[in-house]
Amino acid sequence: FFYSENKMISERVEKLFPESKCYTITNYYNQVFDHPEQWRVRQLPPFDGVTLLTISTFYPHKNLTLSLGIAKYLKSKYPDFRFRFVFTVDEKSFGKIDEDIRENFVFLGTVDVRECPYLYQQCDMVFQPTLSECFTAAYPEAMKMNRPIVTTDLDFAKGLCNDAAYYYSALDPIGAAEAIYKVATNKEYARKLVDNGKMQLLKFDNYEQRSIKLIQILEDITNKI
Repeated sequence: FFYSENKMISERVEKLFPESKCYTITNYYNQVFDHPEQWRVRQLPPFDGVTLLTISTFYPHKNLTLSLGIAKYLKSKYPDFRFRFVFTVDEKSFGKIDEDIRENFVFLGTVDVRECPYLYQQCDMVFQPTLSECFTAAYPEAMKMNRPIVTTDLDFAKGLCNDAAYYYSALDPIGAAEAIYKVATNKEYARKLVDNGKMQLLKFDNYEQRSIKLIQILEDITNKI
C-alpha cells in the first residue's frame, strides 16, 4: 500500500505496481498562514517594480538558475520593465551572476516559516520553475495569499494548480519570461488567476481532512488484511 499527495502520482504508482493500491491525500499550506498573530515580519528592500517570489531550497530539480536567462531576456526585450527575483537561498548557490542583471536578484537565505506569509504579501506573483514534484506547498500558499502563479507546464503542476497558474515550457527561459511579463502587465488576467486559485484551494485536503483520510486508509488496509 502507498499514498501520495498528488492524484497523478498515485495513478502512476499503480501503473508501476499493478498489484498495489495507492491512495491520495494532498498536502496543504502550513497552519501558520491561518494565524496572523504568529507571523514574523521580514521586510524586503524597497522596490518600484514587479517582485517575483520563489520560496524554495536550492535543489537541482527546482531549476532556479533558469531565472538568469529569464532576466537577460526581459532586460533586452522590455528595457522599461522593472522586476526582481526574490529567492530564499544563498547567493553563492547561483555562482557568478553577470553585473547587468545582478540588480534583479535578491537572496534572503533560509527563512523561518513564520516569515513566509509576510514575504508573500510583498510580492506580485509566485514563480516556481520546478521540474519534478509530488507536491509543493508553494502552490497552496500562493493561493491562500491571493498571488498569481507562474510555473512549468508539467503534469504535476497542472494537476495541482489547474487554472490558477500560467504555464510555460519547463526548460524555456524565453517562454518563462513572456509568461512573467504577461501576468505582470495584464492585471485582469492576474486577478483571474487569483480567483481561480481560491477555488483550487478548496480541492486540497486541509489539516483535519488529512487526519481523517489517513485514519480511514489505515482502517481500510486493516480490513483488507
